[in-house]
Amino acid sequence: LAGKEGEKAVLTGAITIEAKNVTIEGLSFTGDATIRGKQVINFTFKNNHVYDTTEAANAWKEGSGYTYGFIYINSGSSNSLSQNLAFLNNKFENVSDANVNMAYVYNVSFDSNLFKNFDRDAIRFDTGGYNYGALAFTNNEFTQDSLGGYNGIYFRIYGGPGDNDTKVLIEGNKFVNIGN
Repeated sequence: LAGKEGEKAVLTGAITIEAKNVTIEGLSFTGDATIRGKQVINFTFKNNHVYDTTEAANAWKEGSGYTYGFIYINSGSSNSLSQNLAFLNNKFENVSDANVNMAYVYNVSFDSNLFKNFDRDAIRFDTGGYNYGALAFTNNEFTQDSLGGYNGIYFRIYGGPGDNDTKVLIEGNKFVNIGN
């Protein structure tokens, strides 16, 4: 812990998660703080503040294989997905790398988050497109003080194996000065 921001603890280090039923709530993250998850099931990130993170050291990559970001959740294969991920009522401000980057995920929702002045993608789905199920983006704000940045939401999705469909809902969001 680095100190306090109001009543929230301020974290500046790395968190690694490989578990079920994890909620991270009411914390602040800055500097070198990161969250890495693998085979995460029923993960909720809510009411947190992520701000002024360390400048990204790796070049942004359009194709698959970009494994960086403040939050990076994956599974490593289409046979062991991270699933049921929820990001609710968070503030991401001045985050240098991708704010949330996911690969091999199933069922993800983002509701009522603020993504402000991000240098890379605010939300990114990566690695070969094995990202499917219900992907919902509701009531979020993606805003830059001046035109620029990368993508508000960057998709690499796949319809899923067998009879699994991908259903994307983008509703009630606000996009201001987004470059892509």
